[in-house]
Amino acid sequence: MLIKIIGLILILFGVAGLILPVIPGIILIVVGGLLLFEEKLHMIKERLPEKFPSPVAVFYNYFIPKIFRPYFTEIINEVIQYKKGISILDVGCGPGTIAISLVRGDPGYKVTGIDLSEKMIELAEKNRSASGLGENPSFIKMSAEKMDIPDNSADLIMSTMAFHLMKSPEKVLTEIYRVLKDGGEAWIYDGYGSATLGDVRAATDRWQGIFPPASLLRCIIKIEGYTEGEYHGKVDKLISESPFHSALFERKGIMMKITMKKAPVAQ
Repeated sequence: MLIKIIGLILILFGVAGLILPVIPGIILIVVGGLLLFEEKLHMIKERLPEKFPSPVAVFYNYFIPKIFRPYFTEIINEVIQYKKGISILDVGCGPGTIAISLVRGDPGYKVTGIDLSEKMIELAEKNRSASGLGENPSFIKMSAEKMDIPDNSADLIMSTMAFHLMKSPEKVLTEIYRVLKDGGEAWIYDGYGSATLGDVRAATDRWQGIFPPASLLRCIIKIEGYTEGEYHGKVDKLISESPFHSALFERKGIMMKITMKKAPVAQ
């Protein structure tokens, strides 16, 4: 109830902000709405566009890598510990945060990032240039439903906080399977929507007392992922009907990692 009251207060301040420019009206209305209608977030998630508009891409580039830095770092470390010097495809690469960090950590990786958003690709290229790296990683505007990438060409395919946005995930899984090398793995990371407020606080200690609060982060996670029931229901069913047939689900704090393997060809 307290969270709903806070949400209502923020909306009222936001409305006042539309009259008084000194108050960030739109931001307060959005934040307040998320808190007030938290139980309706699944409806928001279903209506999110697969292709991020430019303003959202800019917001994502500035805030999301900072908010979820511990998890992005964990993902990068998992790849480095997995194998060295391999070819990696980052599906839904966004502003290139993970792809750039991987090449910076091991220049032997050949990383390609694809995204449907022109603005995300533009931001990824700017971030790569600012990092001092050359043409690796490379970034290409491309649909994950129909990749212009050869069969059996990637040792590892990964996707971070993007799978829940895909409108035809069955097509994406089929394409991932096609592009993946025999014996390779696909890793999908998405938000764990069943995380409690305590889970979020434990995972975001550095943000305590600083915007965004844990209650807002929990709303973001509910939108940016699936609940426990959805993972072991519709997502698991989706994978079982794909060429992969099965997957390993591992909860990692406020994220879920889905590991799928492409069987090696029998000799």
